[in-house]
Amino acid sequence: MPNHLWRTSILVRLGLPLPHLRKQQHGCECHDRYDVRVRGRTRRRRRPPPVDCFGEHDQRCPLTFTLGRHDEVQERALRPIIKAAGIHVSTSKVSELRRLDDNDDKSMRKGDLTTTGLYHDGKTILDVGITHPTIDTYINNSSSEAPRGSAANIYANNKCRSANKIIEDKELDVDFKAITFTTFGGFGKATHDLITKLTSEATDYDFDPWARPSPKSHAYLTFGFALARANARMLINADSKRRSARNRVRTSRQRSTTPE
Repeated sequence: MPNHLWRTSILVRLGLPLPHLRKQQHGCECHDRYDVRVRGRTRRRRRPPPVDCFGEHDQRCPLTFTLGRHDEVQERALRPIIKAAGIHVSTSKVSELRRLDDNDDKSMRKGDLTTTGLYHDGKTILDVGITHPTIDTYINNSSSEAPRGSAANIYANNKCRSANKIIEDKELDVDFKAITFTTFGGFGKATHDLITKLTSEATDYDFDPWARPSPKSHAYLTFGFALARANARMLINADSKRRSARNRVRTSRQRSTTPE
């Protein structure tokens, strides 16, 4: 992992200011969209929090580079670990959640990866999800003693509830699992179960906790480093995107042709 990603990951975990966010930050595009959407309305939702030096805004903002973070965990951790276990895995298709005998079914819902023979002989759709554990939804609905990974479990339950309803209504012969994480390294229950399943029959070898960890430890480390790397890259790219947007606005303004 490059030094700047290491530094960002450690600072986020310690709750310290990020170097690229220490200077005074201006508003985000999500603030502008909110102001336009609620203009003239009497009942308003809460305005997104301001951009801060700790990256909390970028963890919550829907306009940050969250898809890149998601894809890095999927392609740099989940897919290789499944392949290493000898399980067939492919990119999910929208046709897998459509009714086969209904040509009018134009649903675009799909998972991320589809495995064959993971939990049983049939297909299982895996859907990766990463959420921030300190957003209002989890804080307001959880006790102060909520176990680590509770936000990931809530997120997974919501994903599974929606997907399983589609599978049940359309009578599809496929299973669905949500593989979820939190930005601070929490793993959902289904993620723990997946790692246990994939490493339960791994070939024995001489383990070395420093240079050659056990298959199960290796899987956890692979997910953990991929998540930390992807989250740090997302925070850095979110700031770059915000700066680029401000520069485009600044350079697109008409300049006066009157000599000063």
